[in-house]
Amino acid sequence: MQLFELYDEREKLVKAQTEFWDAWNGEPITGEMKQKEGKMEQRFDELTLAIERQKRLEIRNAEEERLNRPVNRINPPYPNSRGTANAGTGAVIGRDASNGQEVRAYDNSVKLAGLSTFEYPGGIRNDEVTLGAIARGAGTANWSDVLPEVRTMTTASGSGSYLIPAPLSLNLIDAARAKARVFQAGAQAIPMENGTLKIARLDSDPTAFHRAESAAITASDPTFTQASLEAKTMGILVKLPRELWDDSVILENALTDSISTAAANRMDYEALLGDGTGSTPTGIASTGSILTAALGTTPTYATFRTAMAALLDANADPDKLSAIYNSSVWAIYDGLQDGAQNPQAAPYSWQRAKHFVSNQIPSTLGTGAQTDIFLGQFDHLGIGIRTNLELRAFEAGSDASTDAVANFEIWLRAIVRYDIVLLRPGLFYCQTGVDLS
Repeated sequence: MQLFELYDEREKLVKAQTEFWDAWNGEPITGEMKQKEGKMEQRFDELTLAIERQKRLEIRNAEEERLNRPVNRINPPYPNSRGTANAGTGAVIGRDASNGQEVRAYDNSVKLAGLSTFEYPGGIRNDEVTLGAIARGAGTANWSDVLPEVRTMTTASGSGSYLIPAPLSLNLIDAARAKARVFQAGAQAIPMENGTLKIARLDSDPTAFHRAESAAITASDPTFTQASLEAKTMGILVKLPRELWDDSVILENALTDSISTAAANRMDYEALLGDGTGSTPTGIASTGSILTAALGTTPTYATFRTAMAALLDANADPDKLSAIYNSSVWAIYDGLQDGAQNPQAAPYSWQRAKHFVSNQIPSTLGTGAQTDIFLGQFDHLGIGIRTNLELRAFEAGSDASTDAVANFEIWLRAIVRYDIVLLRPGLFYCQTGVDLS
């Protein structure tokens, strides 16, 4: 039923209850009257619960639509820059070396949540289970909005942590993908069923030769290596005032926005600049076999054209090339002028590429005010993601800046596991030492 229909039925029920008691003449209440009143009370409670569920569903749908719009970072409005991710519906990129099963990758046109075949027990619908209700239960022990079957399946025995069901986990991951610049540029999500995934990676193309009659064909093999995805742990700590935890709908919106934004920011940083040390992924800048050049000057259209030409020489698809840089680089490009101090016309190489600005690329990467610029065919950047999230709430805790008890807060820790791999390193170009002065 639609929300207005539920409200209408409840209003009619209240009117019927009022008329029922208005007609009572004060005589002893009979069993039939008690039964009739009991049925009306029961129906009233059912309608009230249905209204709350429908309200949460409509709010969540509206919030999901909002979160799927890239809002956390600047996307420069170049009139000739499309700035959208490459289309696709999930492609087979290889086979899992451990079991021979196909490995598929998905760009942002495909929602991972839509691929899930997960079913709740007892015929429970997806809209009856919300992140806000589970988080409120974890943080305040108020499980009134969580069905018993769902509470049982989310509780990790003895650990104090709660495993988020697949549909809710995937919704959070999809929200993060929608915000991350690398995914907007075309990066592919690779769902990981286990903590490790090994696939073949093409490092170089074969070369074709002509042969004379009766002459041998010159051998030229493509170069393959084995790429390994090993899920790394990313922790996200969300600090929220105690009052916010009393409303599961508001809590869900706050958690979805904050967790997805934090995850998107970190994935952007690691995909571009991760150095692979410790428990961190290895990003583009630290991957061997990529194209690279130390610029040492301020960026110009000429330096951009040089990078694009190198990628085309490496057999990159010109319709799928993107550039990611920070706002300082964007300001330099935007301010380029010709000899007469007029805005300089952008060349075809610039206009054809898609451009994205990320606040995760520092301006202090080299000597003084320097940064990096990343170009490439980003549909060959794979981000392997474990499709289950873990939450744990803390009522007591402190860090260098705040104290949960003193500030009357509850802190929530979210755990996301993922890794990064370049499926074709030679289709990426990193300009280092880009001068911003």
